[in-house]
Amino acid sequence: MGGRVALNLVHSNPDHFLSATFISAHLGLATEEEKRIRHYEEETWISSLKAEGIESFIKTWYEKPLFQNSPIPRHRYRQSPDLLIEAIRKFSLAKQQNFWNSISKVLPISTFLYGDYDKAYENTFIKLKALNANVHLIKNTTHAVHLQNVSACITHIERSIYVATKR
Repeated sequence: MGGRVALNLVHSNPDHFLSATFISAHLGLATEEEKRIRHYEEETWISSLKAEGIESFIKTWYEKPLFQNSPIPRHRYRQSPDLLIEAIRKFSLAKQQNFWNSISKVLPISTFLYGDYDKAYENTFIKLKALNANVHLIKNTTHAVHLQNVSACITHIERSIYVATKR
């Protein structure tokens, strides 16, 4: 969700930023059908959480393709189920803005980082490359690129800032 929050901030105020790096950020759902499917999936996750509890939910959540080969952080098991349900509903991707139609607004100052094992974001990576976006696939990482290859993230962020200051 952090990437989407940052994307919204930069999209709303592009003149306030020299550069922005988005890590595993989803650019939005394009169709009403995609939104309906996502809403259904989220309600299914919520039902699972209520019925099976936090431990089962977290294990199932981390079986998703975007977390392939990713260890489950221990603190996830200490999350409040009620707050997690509230977050899923409040920050639903189905309710959020689709940035694909206006991505050109942020492309000139943006760098996008994705994990090579993050199959859920593979199409986003391909679409951004087709738009000549500054996109980098980080080796041996899943969705949590910033936790799994810190040095590669720092390198790309520093390079992005350096290029921006030379404009």
